[in-house]
Amino acid sequence: MDGLEKGDGEIKVTGATAYPGEGGDVRLFSVQGATPNWGSPYPSGGAEVFRLADSVGMLLTGATDPQTLSQKSWSCSGVLIGESLFLTNWHCGGERWLKHELYWNDEVRGNCLMDFRWDEGTARSQFSCGEIAAQSEKLDYALLELGPLAGGPSLSSLPAAVPIDMSGVPDQIFILHHARSKPKLLSKNCHATSEDNNPDLFLHDCDTDPGASGGPVFDSNTKRLVGIHHAGFVRDENCQVVKAFNEGVRISPIISDACTNKKNEGLQKLCRELKQ
Repeated sequence: MDGLEKGDGEIKVTGATAYPGEGGDVRLFSVQGATPNWGSPYPSGGAEVFRLADSVGMLLTGATDPQTLSQKSWSCSGVLIGESLFLTNWHCGGERWLKHELYWNDEVRGNCLMDFRWDEGTARSQFSCGEIAAQSEKLDYALLELGPLAGGPSLSSLPAAVPIDMSGVPDQIFILHHARSKPKLLSKNCHATSEDNNPDLFLHDCDTDPGASGGPVFDSNTKRLVGIHHAGFVRDENCQVVKAFNEGVRISPIISDACTNKKNEGLQKLCRELKQ
């Protein structure tokens, strides 16, 4: 700047967030064919899917590895289902090297960033993670309260919450997600079926990959939220596929569990609306 000489001042960076890029050695874990069947939802998905995609965000966070004391980061997907309420997987609150009791702790939430514009555009719509409104390791969901970032947009600029269907998961579905930390992706023309061993889950053949965890699953016909993706193909110790289907969690047990929290006003408003 004009008038400033070397030594007149200093700028100290106390922290930074680096968005992960796609590596050249990425391995496909949960795709049905030789190449993943997904693409940008803009504009190929149509007007209704376009609006739903605006409410889907990429979650980026990190924590200190207790073994190496190094900072590690990871990303997931999620969706707005109520006023400032972001739904994702519970397992997105940590990594395998982190003890389960440390998932979604102060460090993880403090490092958490939600970006609803991690897509083909240049604008960003980023928010912080506040308290956990509701969570369940068994159902693999976490419902996060979003907050504004310093100098960022206000909560009033958040996209609209997606519509929810509590009646069940139909045969024809699609998923919006950020697999491999890519810009927003649409996996469509997929099919779902029940999981015989667990009524809270369902199986589906939408192509996904790491980073798609927490991605919302929609009814292809009604365009309503029916579940969230939470697990890829089942593999054995030699990494051979045992079950070539992904797993999702139905939205109905998630909402039923979340609504037991009577303290969060935004959540209780959502619960009342879904009971009408």
